[in-house]
Amino acid sequence: MKTFVNNLSRSNKIIILMLLDSIITITSLFTSFLIRLDFTSVIINYQILIILSFLLTPFILSSLYLTNFYHSITRFGGLGVFKSILISSILGSFFLISLIYFINIKFQISYNLETSYFIRSIPILFCLILTFLLISSRYFIQNLIEKLFIDNSLNSIGVYSYSKNLLKVADFLENNFNLKVKLFLSSSQVFIGSYINKIIVNDIGDRDKIKNQNLKFIFVVDLPTNNDEKSKILEMLTSLDTTIKFFNFNPTKKIPFGDKLFEDIDIDLLLSREKVEINYSFISEFFDNKEILVTGGGGSIGSELCLQLLKFKIKKLIILDKNEFNLFTIRENIKNINIKDVEIIYKLADVKDNAVLHELFTSSKIEIIYHAAAYKHVIFGGNNYLNFFKNNLLGTKILLDLATEFDVPNFMLISTDKATNPINIMGLTKFLSECLCNHYQIKKNKNTINRVRFGNVLGTSGSVIPVFKQQILKGGPVTVSHRDVKRYFMTKEEAVELILYASKLGKSNELFYLDMGKPVNIYDMAVKMIKLLGRNIKNDNKTTNGNQIEIVFKGLEKGEKLDEIVHIGQLEKTSHPRINISRDEEILNNYNEPLFELLDLLEKNNPNIEDFIKSKFNKIVDIS
Repeated sequence: MKTFVNNLSRSNKIIILMLLDSIITITSLFTSFLIRLDFTSVIINYQILIILSFLLTPFILSSLYLTNFYHSITRFGGLGVFKSILISSILGSFFLISLIYFINIKFQISYNLETSYFIRSIPILFCLILTFLLISSRYFIQNLIEKLFIDNSLNSIGVYSYSKNLLKVADFLENNFNLKVKLFLSSSQVFIGSYINKIIVNDIGDRDKIKNQNLKFIFVVDLPTNNDEKSKILEMLTSLDTTIKFFNFNPTKKIPFGDKLFEDIDIDLLLSREKVEINYSFISEFFDNKEILVTGGGGSIGSELCLQLLKFKIKKLIILDKNEFNLFTIRENIKNINIKDVEIIYKLADVKDNAVLHELFTSSKIEIIYHAAAYKHVIFGGNNYLNFFKNNLLGTKILLDLATEFDVPNFMLISTDKATNPINIMGLTKFLSECLCNHYQIKKNKNTINRVRFGNVLGTSGSVIPVFKQQILKGGPVTVSHRDVKRYFMTKEEAVELILYASKLGKSNELFYLDMGKPVNIYDMAVKMIKLLGRNIKNDNKTTNGNQIEIVFKGLEKGEKLDEIVHIGQLEKTSHPRINISRDEEILNNYNEPLFELLDLLEKNNPNIEDFIKSKFNKIVDIS
């Protein structure tokens, strides 16, 4: 019997309950007549009562179904179930009155041998009896299942929610998975201490009580909107040594859950940052009816730039990338958003190809350039320094020459925090590109040439999030360069929003710095990701259950720093709290001589480039 009950599908359970409710409805109708009249009268009118039962029962069942009575099969109905019963009972009594009145039914009463068209108290009795029997049946079923058919093989779980979604999610989890809710958790004082079906809602901060429950999983339904609170809750959850799973929950839908759990990491959870606020009305005019070129337009930042630029009323967007797959991908993404009244050109070309770029500038009236094309991975710079310099530095020079020749009003170089006091080839190429922009602005100042620096972008190709996630889902190990290594991070969405805003703010030769918040310890991020993906840390004495993932320290790569330096010198605030401007142009001017010597060597393919770099930029450590 126990196995039979546990193996029943949800639809079969609902059918059984509907059959039970049909019996309850018919019983309520006959009982109401029996109480008001007598047994003989019921026997005399049994044919009428059978007809009424056949008409009334489908109506009651439909009403119960439409008021979501069957969404909660056994344990977690709560107030919603009571409301459903009450509404259906009242509607049923009115429907009974309508049937008796419109069909013109006559009842024969045994004790005076008279007929009566309507007995007013019967619908009221029917409503009360039906309500009582439906509530009683659910209470009886709940207790019967808990006492007789409880399955000890069910995994005990806790459910955390900051809002009132605990009850619905708990019911859904029990009815669709091999799970039994043992503990409700919340951080909201509104819900802590209250009961849901005899289970108290506990404070998420009560670690001892939670650990004593030996929970297999804790399902997280939603989190506080305040980022400080959210960060604290995540710290508490990941410290419980219990597998954490996030639930695919959408409270805007009538049935607010999907049919599966998800294993995606919300990047905002890892950063716990406030959302960037952008005044789009302030910057929209800057882009109106403009022809815009985005180099590296198929890359992580470049593609996001393209997508966000299409939110404005631009005239033409030229997307240039030398990677065919990247160009195809951004094309497909743009097709999906159904853009109208914007000419879009997809150019498969190298930023170093002067002839192709010249033709592009000749055929268009480009007014804004976002130069995002660059080699960006530090680990490849040392062994491929020549390609890095040609692509990142020489490519920038070619673009600046064309922007000057064709009087492009606005040029924005997308740079990196690794350009601050660089010790690797990648950072040096970006720093010298900034110096080059500075020179062009000073010597050929018809154009507005600006640069923007920011840190690592989460969720892009090669960034720690997708790499860590892949390693964790494969069972590990997770590789971290050093336990103390820290990095500044932004999401690509917030980085691009701030870049676009900086474009409007930029007047002449600005070096913008985006506020990236506090640096993030990479090891701590790895630990948090492992726990948020429902795993545990291997060799952690506190670990009690779940899949174990090992963290391996591989050592710093050549040219890799423990801590990134965001800026040296003074910063000036702008009208946006997350955008600052550097006023230390003299640092860039000091490198003009070696910069142009290096450019000359690159253009002539001089074989002495490596020796020149080592002699002029002796802080660079990753060149062999």
